[in-house]
Amino acid sequence: FCTKTMNLQMEPPPSSLSSKQKWRLKQQSRVTSWYNSYEFDHVGQCLGLACQLFSPSINMDSTIPVDEASSTDSTQQQSTNAIIQQYDEILNAIQRVSVWRSRAENNGRLPHSIEITSSLAETLVQDAKHQEQIHKHYIHQNDTLKSSAKLFCNSHDTNTTTSTSLRLTYASILIRGVNGIADSMQKNRILSINNNNNYGSSIANLCSIIGLPSWIVDLRHDASHNELPSLITLRLGAQVLLQFLIDKYWIVLRDIRQDWRQRGLDLIMEWKNLNKLNTYSNKIGGGSL
Repeated sequence: FCTKTMNLQMEPPPSSLSSKQKWRLKQQSRVTSWYNSYEFDHVGQCLGLACQLFSPSINMDSTIPVDEASSTDSTQQQSTNAIIQQYDEILNAIQRVSVWRSRAENNGRLPHSIEITSSLAETLVQDAKHQEQIHKHYIHQNDTLKSSAKLFCNSHDTNTTTSTSLRLTYASILIRGVNGIADSMQKNRILSINNNNNYGSSIANLCSIIGLPSWIVDLRHDASHNELPSLITLRLGAQVLLQFLIDKYWIVLRDIRQDWRQRGLDLIMEWKNLNKLNTYSNKIGGGSL
């Protein structure tokens, strides 16, 4: 650690660029909130794990033993450890995005896709914990042989409020997510050059260009203007939108950087080969003289 700190404090070597070239490079460069591309890719990968929270193979209910369970204790322990590790990775990624937000310029504003991805992952985690608490609450009530009337009243009063809060949170994020995608399409003019009349297109047409499922746009419309959709529907929409952002934003940026890195390595190897060839040619030419 001390060696790295000392290296960071060392003076950089003199540059051969002119003042004008340095100014152009400074204007084109941008300071990012993340340390490097590896941290960025890792956070995106961990946030994407939230899509699997409600999958049959990774479900919090599967960690609760039942009479018909056929798995051994060791298998259940491994499954529990995997789920705990998955939760930790998602929560650490959400916390890392909060750190990025504190470093970001423009009053802590991060790119829209990062904000929505983190919000969707955080809400899915809250939903998963809420479902686990409901399940444990019902089992506890049955084990203590409470009356069915008291079970209904207590669980209904407490869980309805939380479910409604989750539905409102899901709806708000879905609305912001779909609107942000449509706004970016408008601002960046990601449209056909020969079709200039589409600048005033609807949100559905704009989102269809980038491949967002139409039912997600309809879900956003229902959450905005009609009756609030059910928790299951909103949860599914959040999972689909999260996976869409992972595929269309995080993975695309990762592939672009890998392509640039590979091109840079190819150019370096080409330069080294040409340099060796020139050195060899100079030696042969000098010896013949």
